[in-house]
Amino acid sequence: MPRRFLKVEDEGRRTSIVPAISAVVLTPHRDLAYQFIHWVQCLYATKEFGDATLSSIAQAVVRGSSTPIATQARAIVKNPPHILIGTPQAILEALQLEQSILPMRELATVVVDEADSMLECPPRADKYLIARYLRMLKRHPSHARQILDAIYRVQRFAEWCKPKLRKELEDAGTGGHLLRSPSGIVKTHLPLRRPQLVFASATLKAAFRHGLLSDGKWLTPEESDLVKVITHAEKEDQAAHILGSATTVHSALVYSTSDGSIINIKNAAEAQPEQILPAKPVNIETEPAVGETFSSALDTRGIIEEAASGLKSGDSKPSPFPEPAMEAIATVFALEVPRVALLVLHPSASVGHAVEDMRRLGIDAHGLDVVQRERGGSYLLRKGTAPEDDPTLLVATLASIRGLDMPDLTHVFILGASEALDQDSYTHAAGRVGRFGKSGKVITVVGRRHVLSGKVVDEPNRMTVLYKKLHVTPVRVEHFGLNESAKEEKAESSSADNTD
Repeated sequence: MPRRFLKVEDEGRRTSIVPAISAVVLTPHRDLAYQFIHWVQCLYATKEFGDATLSSIAQAVVRGSSTPIATQARAIVKNPPHILIGTPQAILEALQLEQSILPMRELATVVVDEADSMLECPPRADKYLIARYLRMLKRHPSHARQILDAIYRVQRFAEWCKPKLRKELEDAGTGGHLLRSPSGIVKTHLPLRRPQLVFASATLKAAFRHGLLSDGKWLTPEESDLVKVITHAEKEDQAAHILGSATTVHSALVYSTSDGSIINIKNAAEAQPEQILPAKPVNIETEPAVGETFSSALDTRGIIEEAASGLKSGDSKPSPFPEPAMEAIATVFALEVPRVALLVLHPSASVGHAVEDMRRLGIDAHGLDVVQRERGGSYLLRKGTAPEDDPTLLVATLASIRGLDMPDLTHVFILGASEALDQDSYTHAAGRVGRFGKSGKVITVVGRRHVLSGKVVDEPNRMTVLYKKLHVTPVRVEHFGLNESAKEEKAESSSADNTD
């Protein structure tokens, strides 16, 4: 993609050519934005960009840093990057600034990564769900939707009915033009022409794609250059296609809070020889980058997720996580993990509590934060650089792991099977291993069937149904026992062998 430039006039009305932002990449979370920057840094280290600096090629704008968005925007205006990467909330906030107008008038491409996690699309064939969707869209449109509506000049009646905006429209007169879009974006930020629009995700289902065309209004039907890049696997290879490597092993452990027992899920199969992971991965060193480094391209001061910051020493609050579940994870981690593993929690779970629980069990656990080396940064696109004698457990929620690539990652532990764990979220969690053709294990730890507040909670059955939908056969974890039906099957098999 060629670099774009802007013509600007100074106070003496002299015209000059300055660099402009050519592409914007929207990511669902901050860590993925930083991973993109890291990829750019790896390419930059090859010295194929001539005299260009890393910051002139790509920059990230994120919230949660000690540097305010306004300060980040001023730095971008002073040195515009070829590619601007950031979360929708941070970019929306930057576009709402009246000062430090981002040079996006020549914007050529907008990429929405993990699009199905950032954009709402209408349900089909259910008028009640559609009505609820429209109410939600009117009250709380997503940040990504607001950005796309502004860039592609989509005017939604519900937004223009807001009292403040209605008054501004009336003051401007019927033929007037508002300075801002309904989302508060200053229009002088926006490109003059419609940029190319790219949606990407491992789980762009047909219903979502249909919604983009029918409801999004960002892709117009008359556009003859609309391209769909969709990969389809054969039915028998569907699980391997969407869940990583064909050798990725999926397992589920069932714990009991009453007696502390931990067993394999019902109908789990015995592991085949090719499904057994090697004790240690091949050591492949990565050459250190030259010039600007990943950390130097980012403002790392104060960039720590509040949820992942851990607990204060002496905090006596009881852990929300069942002790048998954490012990099961710690056992597999201690016996199998050579370098790094990932513990995935549900969206509302406390990362800090989970980190403390695992540390009490002797595990080197950290809340995931790719800016810091010990909390995930050292594992981005690195092979064989983590110390083998001190493996690390990274802890994160379902929403904060999409798209991350860590070649050293061999195990993903998923704690619980609530309604948040659907086909898509499991696919993205499981997809963190088995990348680059490597093997991996995905172990989901769930509680035994029980009654809570008068309702039956059956997480093992939920996992069984989920495995069937994904065409996955769970495999036994050899460190734990079998359920009763599996014991009977094994006993019958042994008896038959003895008879022969």
